[in-house]
Amino acid sequence: MFKTVILSAAILSTSCYVSATDKVEYNSNTAAQVQSIFWLNNTETNAIAYAKFEAFHSLKMFIDASLLTAKVTPQAPPENANKLLLMLHQQQQVITVFIDENNLYYNGFSYEVDKTKINQFQHLNDYRTSVGDSITEQELAMVIKNYGFKYLAK
Repeated sequence: MFKTVILSAAILSTSCYVSATDKVEYNSNTAAQVQSIFWLNNTETNAIAYAKFEAFHSLKMFIDASLLTAKVTPQAPPENANKLLLMLHQQQQVITVFIDENNLYYNGFSYEVDKTKINQFQHLNDYRTSVGDSITEQELAMVIKNYGFKYLAK
């Protein structure tokens, strides 16, 4: 009971950074609905798409486990954080999660995660960028528009 009161007070007293694209609350059923993830670099000039294969499922399960079980602290993402767009295609909704070298950030909270695991994902993402797997900001906008995510399209 006491923890609930403290958590409620922290939520109410903290000015949370909430992305305009967060139309759905993350819960234990959300991961099953995520059909692709776009990892945007901190300048949002290019993105890596994760939609199939082991890397997609590993990243999705890492995000899911982190958002549901990690230690949480009220904190907005830093300016240099990368952005993960979790695409819920059937609902035409997007969940925005920020990532840096230490934490995940979602809806004004920092999630403390295994730094080794984040490092592995960042190395994979950097490798895919270096070999030309990234798509440009314009291509991402086109993908978003084609999937019907009109509120995200520029």
